[in-house]
Amino acid sequence: MPQRIHWNLKFDSFLTPCLYCDHKKTDWMLPHLRYPSPFLLKEYNIGADQKCVNSDFWKDIDFKHSIINVNRSSLYLPEKGIFTDETKNNSSIRPVKVPDYVIQPLKKYRLQQKEQRLKLGDQWQDSGRILVQWNGVPIHPSTVTNWFHKFICNSDLPDIHLHSMRHTNITLQIAGGIPITTVAARAGHVNAITTSKIYAHAIKSADEAASQYLKNILQPKTGKNRKKNISS
Repeated sequence: MPQRIHWNLKFDSFLTPCLYCDHKKTDWMLPHLRYPSPFLLKEYNIGADQKCVNSDFWKDIDFKHSIINVNRSSLYLPEKGIFTDETKNNSSIRPVKVPDYVIQPLKKYRLQQKEQRLKLGDQWQDSGRILVQWNGVPIHPSTVTNWFHKFICNSDLPDIHLHSMRHTNITLQIAGGIPITTVAARAGHVNAITTSKIYAHAIKSADEAASQYLKNILQPKTGKNRKKNISS
């Protein structure tokens, strides 16, 4: 079984990687993330590219319709600090529908962030970002990656990277029979050909499953099975 599928089957263990974070500037979030981490649930369900993992603003989420808009990346340069930039290509800009179990934790986290903002008063710097430091300043782009690594090290899950969530997301859609054009659109690929090339192994497995399914339906029953059906 591919590691990314095995990892998905252990999703119930996917709890609060922030508990392993020793970054003092983000410690304020720990009491608020004792349920499946909302931002990692989000990334797991939208299959975002790693540069887009912590680039979202609250305005990017349509809570009413359960849609998350992916439209920028978060970067860091020593001479420039933390900043947002355009996505890799225009196709990476897309709205992604997500389940309610992704939206609800985000709602809770937004309320808790508002409480932190009121508590700090003038010290709070309103960046509009979802993932921020104790005073509202955006977190470093590598912070979530470090959290995830520590989470994996403290669990019995396979040794995977944060980007593996994107591969799991796409592979499971293909295995579930979702049209490749839809998978490509959700993944932000330029076209379905790109998806087909990268995930040829998953498509082959899905094709074999489809062949077996058709065989079970269309192959004429013979012998004992046919006699059994006639007698019944």
